[in-house]
Amino acid sequence: MSVIEDIIIEKLNVEQFLIKEHGYRMTKRRRGGTELNGHCPLPNHKDKNASFSVNKNNGRWNCFGCGKGGKNIISLIQAINGWRQDQTIEYFKNKLNIEVSEFEYVNKILKKLDDGEEVEKVEEKEFYEIYLDRPYFRPATEFLDIVTKRVDKWMIEQWNLLYVNSGHYKGRLIIPIIWDGKIISFVARDLTSRSERWQKIYAKLIKEDTPIEDIKIKQHKFGCSKVLYPEGTPINKIFFNFDEAKKQKTVFLVEGVFDCMRLVSYGYNAMAILGSRLSNFQYKEIVKNFEKVYICLDNDVKEDGRNPGQEAAQKILQNLEKFIYVKNVILPIGKDPDECTLDEFKQSLDICNKMF
Repeated sequence: MSVIEDIIIEKLNVEQFLIKEHGYRMTKRRRGGTELNGHCPLPNHKDKNASFSVNKNNGRWNCFGCGKGGKNIISLIQAINGWRQDQTIEYFKNKLNIEVSEFEYVNKILKKLDDGEEVEKVEEKEFYEIYLDRPYFRPATEFLDIVTKRVDKWMIEQWNLLYVNSGHYKGRLIIPIIWDGKIISFVARDLTSRSERWQKIYAKLIKEDTPIEDIKIKQHKFGCSKVLYPEGTPINKIFFNFDEAKKQKTVFLVEGVFDCMRLVSYGYNAMAILGSRLSNFQYKEIVKNFEKVYICLDNDVKEDGRNPGQEAAQKILQNLEKFIYVKNVILPIGKDPDECTLDEFKQSLDICNKMF
């Protein structure tokens, strides 16, 4: 965030600003809470379900109906008015009578530099609670015929899984991400097969050397991401199932949420890194909370002979082995943890323990 954005956010009372300047009244999600709820103010969304929420302290906002969101009040006003960022900044400077002198700029920057690691730690741990009690976020148990294609009833109850039957996340399984006891984000996983169809179309377009503009046209018509996250989700600073995993000193690191659920159902203490790379922050959390780590990433060999999952696993191993006990579990070729039977995973783990 730029210095001028810092100054604007410091001077602004989000709740009063939205009421006074936009006549936009909202209700608190919880008594004494920081989350405000109301109808989406974006011009292209006729929201009938009060799908919109905004944090009154920092202005982070999300609409669970249209899927839009942003990290602060500046991006919200920009979206409402359709302005460029520089236009929005100028609006706030005039509205709040901000005169940003060279002196202010320098002092702000010097303070950040003086605080150094201290500031980084505060910002990294700054996670905000979101609430999923929306009319169209339904318990997944109400849609067993759909969701049991990917998860079983035990998993639904274990992680309080939801299913969405309308709005931006329609046709998706909602998997809450908990941090320090609060829901700070969620994984929205497509269950309609649209994402798989799009991947096949995309692969064919690439293979045929289709021009980029034509690919964009096709993407607009057929594009569908397998996984969506709410806007502003700090993927490189969180894990799935971290709160439960850190209760034990040995952990199995996997890529995705279904990989994690599968291993936990087999009796292993697992958490998902939501990808195949780790940030410095995530490395620190692992070293701080665990004594022994098993890396269990995908073992998919591509047509060109590359194996991205195992390449990533080797990098994680090299970075962690300087600090804690770590091993790499190599799964059967072409499989990820979710696709392994219990016997297959046990066999891979036994081989790992004997070899290294």
